[in-house]
Amino acid sequence: MKKTIIAFLLLQAAVSYGQTKEETVKYINSILSVSKGIKSIGGGNSLPNIFIVTSQSFSLEKIEQDTKRETFRETTLETENKYCSNVYTEIPWNMLGNITIKPRNANRFYGKSNSDVINKLKEVELVELRIEFNAGLLYSSKCDDVDKLVLKDITVYVVPEKAENIKKAFEHLKGLMKEKDLFGN
Repeated sequence: MKKTIIAFLLLQAAVSYGQTKEETVKYINSILSVSKGIKSIGGGNSLPNIFIVTSQSFSLEKIEQDTKRETFRETTLETENKYCSNVYTEIPWNMLGNITIKPRNANRFYGKSNSDVINKLKEVELVELRIEFNAGLLYSSKCDDVDKLVLKDITVYVVPEKAENIKKAFEHLKGLMKEKDLFGN
């Protein structure tokens, strides 16, 4: 009985640490799909801008992000929105390099005191995860009118409590993508 329990626990540990490529991709997508909130705040001239991630999706073929920029006018308290869609494709996963977590910096208003802007911070303040590659990938944006720019990094945004987990998931994916598949999959 004791040997059976030990064997079961060892098998369970091996399964939990040996996530497949598909399981890892599914996990990363599940974290990114719920990571919505403020990615940064900028102070363009006298108008503070809040950049908000509204959706993200992840697969090995492409990463998509939808964001909006809210610009607040201090005198009238009006908000002007601009919506953006960014897509990364032709991602060289076998050339995955450094993966770094950048510190949160959304609470930077450059001296602005507008209470409506401050109240916007009730949104989750996301953490930036930068994924670097040793080869180029394609980036296009429906916000900046950028069509197929070649980059060597991707930035995704994550809820703070999942930042370390998703970094570990990308590190695991990095290892999986470098392994040779003996069965051709």
